[in-house]
Amino acid sequence: MIRWPRSWEWDILATLMSERLARVERIGAERERLSEAAVEIGLARRYAGMLHSPRRWYRARAAENLGHFGGEEAVALLGRLLDDRDETVRAVAARALARIGTGETARLLARTLEDPSELTRLRVAENLQRVGPAAEEPLAQVLSRQNGAGAVLAAQVLGNLGADVARAELARAARGAASTDLRAQATLALGKISNPGDLPTLLGAAEDPAWPVRAQAANALGMVGDPEAVPVLRGLVSDGEWWVRLNAARALAGLGTPGEGPCWSCSAAPTGSRATGRRRR
Repeated sequence: MIRWPRSWEWDILATLMSERLARVERIGAERERLSEAAVEIGLARRYAGMLHSPRRWYRARAAENLGHFGGEEAVALLGRLLDDRDETVRAVAARALARIGTGETARLLARTLEDPSELTRLRVAENLQRVGPAAEEPLAQVLSRQNGAGAVLAAQVLGNLGADVARAELARAARGAASTDLRAQATLALGKISNPGDLPTLLGAAEDPAWPVRAQAANALGMVGDPEAVPVLRGLVSDGEWWVRLNAARALAGLGTPGEGPCWSCSAAPTGSRATGRRRR
């Protein structure tokens, strides 16, 4: 008589397979064989059913396991969990989708960057960065809407990924976004990408009326490392905000010889804030 595995036996099997899958390449013959085996023995189906459990830890455990061996068939199911009422379940589902790492999972995660929960947004951004290049296009679409915290996080991740394909959208945000945070983050992202073609945008950001944008412009100009930025950076050393002055000085130091030399305005008392360098409140 055939005996079906008990619940705890399924869980042990899932744990062993997940641990093995975590040790092999994302794309490879062994991973494919293990994923196929999970489907054939009914393991994937079992955990797909648990995603509807009223118990949050059941849903979270099911999502975690499906991220290891659920494959493309599990993507839509995991995507629904990104709207789960429980924040922990949403976080586990995001990590599971990042582990699968396809263009579709990136689109689902990017959509969740506009979640009302700040913690969920941060976790989703972290997982989009794990997805890598497949996330660049969905992130650029979020950025293009220039809508709130989601766009700011999209700019941040695009910069961390060095997403050259998003330069046009980042430049548009750096030049004209209504949000100071978005202009600052887009400016920093362009610095991380460090394409010389974005130098005019960064030089323009150095004249932004908002000091956080000027501070990130100084930072970004240092990353690009173009000697053409030296006069602008020397001007920022006398900025009224200490953070701008600090970033500009660091950028000049990083440029080496082109950044050296007299800076006649550097000793002048900064305008707009106290000479002590204390940040305005």
